[in-house]
Amino acid sequence: MTLWTDKTLVAIEDGDSYTDPDGVQHLAQRDKATIDGLMRVAETPRPDETAAAVTVDGQPRGGVVVTGFRIEMRGDVPTQVWDTRARPALTVAEAQAARIATLTGDCQTAIVGGFTSAALGAAHTYPSAPTDQVNLLGRVAQAQLAPSATFTFWCADADGAWAKRAHTAAQMVAVGQDGAAWVQTCTDKLSGADGTGGLLGQVAAAATVAAVQAVTW
Repeated sequence: MTLWTDKTLVAIEDGDSYTDPDGVQHLAQRDKATIDGLMRVAETPRPDETAAAVTVDGQPRGGVVVTGFRIEMRGDVPTQVWDTRARPALTVAEAQAARIATLTGDCQTAIVGGFTSAALGAAHTYPSAPTDQVNLLGRVAQAQLAPSATFTFWCADADGAWAKRAHTAAQMVAVGQDGAAWVQTCTDKLSGADGTGGLLGQVAAAATVAAVQAVTW
């Protein structure tokens, strides 16, 4: 893009039509260099909006925001001058919203990251991705209907070896109870037993950005 201007110092691009101060109209296709009274603007680099900026809870802070540009005469040369403003500091409300989203994601990650049950007599790790949770609920339902049956389910021993291991019906129900308890532990940590406390309650009570950001999973 090449910028041009006249004595009004209004920016005109190569592809713009142009009406000169005498009211004469010039088509957009006309070479601006052939129009009397037009001057080529000395263009300057757009300021880097990422320079000196930092990301805080996923939001850029610091540095500048470009709001546009104007043309000023510098000596006898029309020059592009960029207008900027300082990027505002993170507000407490913005920090709270961002931290709530982060903590909620952390809670979900913890829930689906597996849980431990000693239903087999020793601690084993069980998968808890959404599909695993559905499968576990199905096994538990079957175990309640067939208390003398044996069921297999994926789990890992203390050495991290995953295998489908046999469970009695009672053991399968116990695994389901431990899985439900893990979900409850995570949600209680996030929002408290009554839904108004936990980490989210701490975020809501924080009065400064620093206090909000100090609340972590």
